[in-house]
Amino acid sequence: MDSQQSNQLPFLIQEYIPGIDVIFGILAKDGELVAWTLHERTNDFLKFFPNEVLLDIGRKIIAASNFNGAANFDVRFDTETGRVAVLECNPRFWASTSASVYYGVDFIQAGILLAQGKTLPDTFKTGVGYTQEIPYPSPRRFLQGLISGKYPFQGIKKDLAWQSLLDPLPTLQEIIWDRLNLVNLYDSDVMEKML
Repeated sequence: MDSQQSNQLPFLIQEYIPGIDVIFGILAKDGELVAWTLHERTNDFLKFFPNEVLLDIGRKIIAASNFNGAANFDVRFDTETGRVAVLECNPRFWASTSASVYYGVDFIQAGILLAQGKTLPDTFKTGVGYTQEIPYPSPRRFLQGLISGKYPFQGIKKDLAWQSLLDPLPTLQEIIWDRLNLVNLYDSDVMEKML
């Protein structure tokens, strides 16, 4: 496809909403919410938090579509008006699913149990009950955070530490992208730089 053809494609244009990007991960069965997490991303942490307004919006969407499975809603809290805007829904697991497991909501295990026709144990964590920040950097930044004291080692789960220290591939990808000047920004960052 040449550049002239790409300029003639139909474009979907959406108003820019200033504010905070939120990841709303869900697992649903027959239109009912089974498990969920909400978090916003910073450079070094994921901040998990409860929000009843957003949870209610999610329940209504799931019920109206009789949704089954895992999905990720991209949401924005408008800092100027206070409104909540649901930007899109991706019916799949999301990049930070493992961070939700680290927080304590294991979407994969819950999905497997539901697919097997089993009910979740009473002790199964199915949502965010309190606000908590957890480290979520690349392995290289994780090491820098440990060395600088940004991440207190005693407060970090050992599986996250070992994964970050022993898995070299994400670090290699980050180094290659840095050397090639490839940028991996979120939409909100790109928009703010453009405005």
